[in-house]
Amino acid sequence: MSPLQRHAALRWIGVALFIAALPGVAVLLFHVVTGKSPVGHVMNCVLALGLSLGAFGTNNDTAVHAMRELARSGQLPDAYGPELARERAVRAAGLAEVHASVKAGLVFPLLATAGVAWLYYRAGIIG
Repeated sequence: MSPLQRHAALRWIGVALFIAALPGVAVLLFHVVTGKSPVGHVMNCVLALGLSLGAFGTNNDTAVHAMRELARSGQLPDAYGPELARERAVRAAGLAEVHASVKAGLVFPLLATAGVAWLYYRAGIIG
């Protein structure tokens, strides 16, 4: 699997973790509103949602950077051509600023998974 394919796939784990965190956020916020949990537990929500968005963003930028570099050398797989064209249309000025963060892209999904698990634990859903 090429780095482009790896990070293009890993970015969707961030989306899945964000969606998975939403029920935990709802339960924990309900506990905070009803007085079963301290207000400080809202930071667990921020942590889980932020890390999952970070997992998506880091891997997305790394994948887009790889697409841009492969397109420059004429080696971009055909499957990624429309996505790169869309990125150029949506954020043409910002596309030049996108950088690859390969190590962070591999670590963020792990941190996000731990953050979501911690959120579920603090909400009383698991453990």
